[in-house]
Amino acid sequence: DIFERAYRGELRQGAVKGLADVSMQTEESYISKVDAVLDGNLSERAVIEIGETPDVFLNLGVPQWPIATTGGVIEKAHYDHGLLRDTLKNLPIHLADPVMVFESDTMSGSYVAVIDKFERNLPVVVAIHPNKELGRIEINFVASAYPKDRPSSIQNWIKSGLLRYINKSKSRSWATTAKLQ
Repeated sequence: DIFERAYRGELRQGAVKGLADVSMQTEESYISKVDAVLDGNLSERAVIEIGETPDVFLNLGVPQWPIATTGGVIEKAHYDHGLLRDTLKNLPIHLADPVMVFESDTMSGSYVAVIDKFERNLPVVVAIHPNKELGRIEINFVASAYPKDRPSSIQNWIKSGLLRYINKSKSRSWATTAKLQ
């Protein structure tokens, strides 16, 4: 099966190890801003720092700029895509230790992280666009987060050679939960 082959390293391309330390101060600020956005007290245009770029992404060549998003992305992830508030609040932890990271098949130079979270029995993915400017701030931009409605797409990304990182300790149980072989 494709996940077993990826786990054994047969399909790993550019895979790296490493966790980022999630700063408690940044994490608390991020959590309060998620609440403020979802409670209608912070603009959809507000730039919200999620934290430092995790080692997983740095080792893939993503610059060491803060990872950030906007209130609009948070709103869309929650209200349009149905991500739970707690999932959004825990995004810094999930991005620091993703299950897999893929090169985007639709946006050159971007990545898609598969995190260790399921919503409505669907795996949650997070799109990251490195090297973006919001105003005068250079960031790695979280452009979206959503449950992947066709989990088989993840298998296709592996088959297409887009896999750039796999967490071996998480990937087997994740594939079982995702019901992918």
